[in-house]
Amino acid sequence: GGGGEGGGGGYYDDARAGPPPLRRDEYVARTEEEEREAEERRARERAVINEVNRATEVGRDRAAALKERRDNAEVRSREKIKAAFVRKHMAKMQAEKAGKKKTKPRPVHSGGDDSGDGGAGVRVTGV
Repeated sequence: GGGGEGGGGGYYDDARAGPPPLRRDEYVARTEEEEREAEERRARERAVINEVNRATEVGRDRAAALKERRDNAEVRSREKIKAAFVRKHMAKMQAEKAGKKKTKPRPVHSGGDDSGDGGAGVRVTGV
């Protein structure tokens, strides 16, 4: 097992290469320092990540706003076109109606059975 079994002690007595063992308090101090450094590094990394996220978020918001504006503009122009079309159509209808001769109401369309409307005559609708 242990340190040099062959011929007495000597340099390799503790059979471990590497730096000499630290005293306990030194070791604790060093690990604490390393921990602090790691913590600082993590904090820096987090800060960078947050920065990037914020930037992308802002970019996304801006893009969304632009898209919304574009969409709204598109909708508005579409509605304008539609309105123009409707107006034109209405005008055409009016013109056509004006062009037609008025025809007398034909007897086959006038009158009809009004039994069942409650007897109130013309005033009641939707019965």
